[in-house]
Amino acid sequence: MSLLFAQGGGLDPILRTALEEPKDKNHWALFEPKGIFPEGIEYHLPHFGSFQVTKFMVLLLIAAGIVAFCGIAMARAIKGGKLPKGPFYNFLELILVYIRDNIAKPNLGDQAERFLPLLWTMFLFVLTCNLLGMIPAPLGGSPTASIAVTVGIAAVSCIAINFNGIRANGVVGYLKGFWMPISLPGGFLVSGLLFGIEFLGVFIRSAVLAIRLFANMYGGHVALAVLLSFILTAAKSPDSMRWWLHPAVGIGSICICIALSCLELFVAFLQAFVFTLLTALFMGMATHSGHAHDDHGHGEHDPHDGGHGNTHAPHPAH
Repeated sequence: MSLLFAQGGGLDPILRTALEEPKDKNHWALFEPKGIFPEGIEYHLPHFGSFQVTKFMVLLLIAAGIVAFCGIAMARAIKGGKLPKGPFYNFLELILVYIRDNIAKPNLGDQAERFLPLLWTMFLFVLTCNLLGMIPAPLGGSPTASIAVTVGIAAVSCIAINFNGIRANGVVGYLKGFWMPISLPGGFLVSGLLFGIEFLGVFIRSAVLAIRLFANMYGGHVALAVLLSFILTAAKSPDSMRWWLHPAVGIGSICICIALSCLELFVAFLQAFVFTLLTALFMGMATHSGHAHDDHGHGEHDPHDGGHGNTHAPHPAH
């Protein structure tokens, strides 16, 4: 393992490059230096004054273009009541119908149709960004491996959650949903403290969405990059060991990377699904007048509901 650490106690340049590879850059390297081309081939992305175009910005535009293409192509395919045909349309229809029936309707009820375009776009956009990271570096890259990108997507989710809650209950009614009255001495202070915690929880949930997506995508790409860097590190081993260590490490690293890439492909779909599911779930919770503590009120009975409890949330079967 000492080969992984460099001269002067720092990280080996190869390992340092591997750790930096999943990050955003202001240049696009088609071939890294000291590879097939000794000087490498890279393009420095333009800047306009203080605004610098980065690799992830370009990839975000590519992802947006792919999502727009999918939406426009599907809309044209079903225009006039026609049924879409072909593997592409069948796969896309499968995804869209699954999101509608298993994410939107169970969590949003009769408001599902209103928010379906947002959920469809969010799922496809996050998924496309994740899958762009499966293209071998440095040609590809995953924009969702940047915390700035995931925070931006989570901000859209946060706005949708709060907008849905305010639209359903009004500003005052939405805020009242965070208040939990406690009929005890000093209960008002405790209720005020819980109000602050529950209100901040709306934004903490969105922050967790951003961090979860970022950590999963960045961590997976770092693991792949580090495993591949072992091959170049083994090439620097002493001559007496290199003849067997280099091919052994190379074969082992490549086999593990193939298996890990299959896992990364699954994670790309899973994280897009989880992000969309939690967004729909939080939007559904925000529509209820007691959204901050729905579970606390299930034991209380409304005299007008036949004694079965007050259930505002739509049942998944509906």
